Amino acid sequence: MKSKKSFLFLFLLSFLTSFLANAAINPVYKECSQRGYQIDGKYCVFPDSTKCLLEEFNNGKCGEKWMTDDYCIPEGNYVWDADKCCEGLVAYLPDGMAGQASCQPKSKVMVKKTFFDSFGGIALVVVVLLGLLFFLKRNKRKS
Repeated sequence: MKSKKSFLFLFLLSFLTSFLANAAINPVYKECSQRGYQIDGKYCVFPDSTKCLLEEFNNGKCGEKWMTDDYCIPEGNYVWDADKCCEGLVAYLPDGMAGQASCQPKSKVMVKKTFFDSFGGIALVVVVLLGLLFFLKRNKRKS
């Protein structure tokens, strides 16, 4: 029984970490999202409340007047094209992570990269090991 609980715990832990690490935005949202327009199901909604199917907007078949080149992506928003971040921002996705980059201030990215390059991997291993030890001790007391 104890090994089943341990296996279940490890399985859930690995599932959650892989799910979080691989979170990505569907590319069908790219053009609408990067330009700051609202997404409503399969539609891109423009400031004048008109709508286009996302796929048609992406292919330039609908909403041509809203397909402008003069836009930048503000801090914290997801980005597909690294050169579209607003001034002073860079596209950032932590090393070793799969998913979607977001626009972050250059100064924060440098601090994050320095910290995680030095301690990130070690910290993750320590946290996982401490969690596992806590779980095993708790189960040992119960039996």
